Amino acid sequence: MNNTIGAAIAVLILITIGGWWFTSSSPVPTPELAQPTTESFPVGPNGPQVTETPTPVATPTPPVVTPPTPVSKTPAPAPVIQTPPPAPVPVVQTPPPAPAPAPVTQTPPPAPTVTSIAIASFAYSPATITVKKGTTVKWTNNDSAPHTVTGINGGPASGTLNNGQTYSYTFNSTGSFNYGCAFHGGMFATVNVTE
Repeated sequence: MNNTIGAAIAVLILITIGGWWFTSSSPVPTPELAQPTTESFPVGPNGPQVTETPTPVATPTPPVVTPPTPVSKTPAPAPVIQTPPPAPVPVVQTPPPAPAPAPVTQTPPPAPTVTSIAIASFAYSPATITVKKGTTVKWTNNDSAPHTVTGINGGPASGTLNNGQTYSYTFNSTGSFNYGCAFHGGMFATVNVTE
């Protein structure tokens, strides 16, 4: 029996200490615990009986659970679209302007060689000449009578030349050209043309 009483007292002490410890060390507020009441113990045939008044046990308050802070998801960065570099612009090289052509200096054709023949005293003087092809022969009538320069087989054909008049003819082919005066049958002369 002494053991039973000792055990009961030990239980009471433990409950009291446990309640006190639970309320003082727990961060969660707990309701007030009812104080145990001690009553007199009647003595029964087997010795004193311990009548215990049940001590209400505090219902533990569930711990306050703070919901986790939602982790905000940073959206994935948009893909970077690589813009290709612009195609190189072809450089069109303008060729330098061509130099202006040097002015063409036209060499004038050589002045025709002029050979003079005088008509005087009813004769051609000189009566025979030799010239290069392309040479011009010029006749001048120095007589008071009219005369002509007329080719026998083609060539010069002056018509009538009065005193002081002239006539020119260019020989462009080679050969011997005989000529005379259409008014005076004894007046003849020759022009020989060479290359």
